[in-house]
Amino acid sequence: RLFSLGNSFYLKTYWDIINKSDISNLSPDGTVEHDFLVYRSYITLSSYQILVINEIDSSASTTLQAVKLLVFYLIGDKVGFFGTQIEFGWTCF
Repeated sequence: RLFSLGNSFYLKTYWDIINKSDISNLSPDGTVEHDFLVYRSYITLSSYQILVINEIDSSASTTLQAVKLLVFYLIGDKVGFFGTQIEFGWTCF
C-alpha cells in the first residue's frame, strides 16, 4: 500500500501523496514510512511550518525527528534546531 505513496514521492507528485495519505491498518514501521512521505511532501510544497512542528513530538521515531529538524533548519530557527535532542539508539565510533 505504501508503494504508491513512495512512487508518487519519487515522481514528485506531492499533492497526490497528501490526497491519498489516508491509509489504515499499517504496521508501526509502515506508519513511520507513511508519515515520513506525507511530511516530506508538505516540506517540499513549502507548507510545513506549523503542521510538522506541532504534529511531531519528542516521542516520535528518529526518522520523524529528523524531518522536524529539517523544518527548523529551513525556517532558520536555531533555537529549535539546537534545542532538539534525538536519541539515536546507536553509538558512532
